[in-house]
This record gives sequence, structure tokens and C-alpha cells, in this order.
Amino acid sequence: MVEAEPNGWLFWRPKTLDGKVWYVTAYWHEHGRSVLLRTGDGVNWTEVSRIFEGERNDETDFEFLPDGRILATSRLEAGDGWRGDPRASTLISVASPPYTEWARTKSFVTRLDGPCLFPYNDRVYALGRYQASFAPWALRQGGLFSRKRTSLFLVEPDRLVYLTDLPSAGDTSYGGIVIRGEEAIASYYTSPVERDLPWVLGMLRPTDIKMARISLPAMERLALAKAASAGR
Repeated sequence: MVEAEPNGWLFWRPKTLDGKVWYVTAYWHEHGRSVLLRTGDGVNWTEVSRIFEGERNDETDFEFLPDGRILATSRLEAGDGWRGDPRASTLISVASPPYTEWARTKSFVTRLDGPCLFPYNDRVYALGRYQASFAPWALRQGGLFSRKRTSLFLVEPDRLVYLTDLPSAGDTSYGGIVIRGEEAIASYYTSPVERDLPWVLGMLRPTDIKMARISLPAMERLALAKAASAGR
């Protein structure tokens, strides 16, 4: 294994199963690469494996599955034009211990920007940015003039299932989750929700920090219903 260069890698959320060995997903500051890193002291990080390379690979988060596997999502921008790109997607990657080999699939439900993955009742969920409007040839996935939301998703090893939106519009996402009993407290930023600005206009105006209380049993019921209706 090689020592990971700290300069240039953008860390996401470190997590641990045993309180001793910590893992973190990180992506390269110029886009295009994501890796899994490991540490025993929080200072010296070692590269475990390369998760993905190419397609303007960007923000990558992960969560542990009950059997010890890692489930990760990555923002794949594909292109960088103002209209977005029909190839843009969410990469879903799964690795079993020791996390050196990855199985991958893509979801085109949305390009999951600013992902925050969290567990509940042996399932993995995500809070992140959802594209709520499209227009052929003009507003593709990731398009600057599309409408955006901060939304909840069920993340499975082979698919992303959209659940619902939190109050959000314009420039929004980059949330955090704290679980307290059967409730999740979500924090995120958003443009004024009453105006539903296109994403690019939201970027040019002030945003607010909001918090939402989410009933986890209600979220789970919704996830089971949506997953069943989506089929395979």
C-alpha cells in the first residue's frame, strides 16, 4: 500500500466500525478520482483502494452495511457545460473487506451532489441534491437552469430510490444528519423556498441554513413502499 498524499484530496466523512480503524472517502480536487483511505491515528492516512476514475468523479460518501461491506455513492458530472450532461449520474459502489475490489453500477435518478449517507434499521439512506426539472436538449442532468431540491433517498447496492423532498429550492444541499432515537435531525442550506429559483440564480443570491426533523419509522415505511413500486 502507498501513503496517500494529503494535499489535493478532499475528505468527506470519516467513519469507523470499531472506534480504532477509521475510513474515509476522498476525491481529487481537480475532479476525476475517488479513493478509500484508512487511518489508525486520524493523521496518517493510507490509500486502501481506488473507488473510481473518470467522468469528472466528484463528491463521494459511504456507509457500512450490516455485513461489514461498504456502500458508496459518487457524483459523476460527465461533462461541465451549462446544460448539464445526459451521462451524468450517481455511481453506486460496493466493496467487501478488505475493501480493495469494488462492484459498481450507475443510477440516473439524479446526480447526487453533496451526499450524506446514514444508516437506519440495516438500510442505508442519503440526503443530497435532487434535480426536479428537465428539458430536452436544454436542461440535462446537472443543468444550471434546472430546479434543485434537497431530498431523501434509499441507497441500495444496485439502485438509488428517490423518497421525498425537504423544504428547499434554488441552490441547496450539503446536509448533515444526527440521529436521536427514532428521529433524524437534518441540517442543510437553501435559497428561499417560496421562489423556486433556477439553480444558477440561487447560486448568485444569499441562502439560509435550515433544519428539519425526520421521523425515521415514517421514512422507512415510505422507502419500503417506493422500493416495492419501483420494482427491479
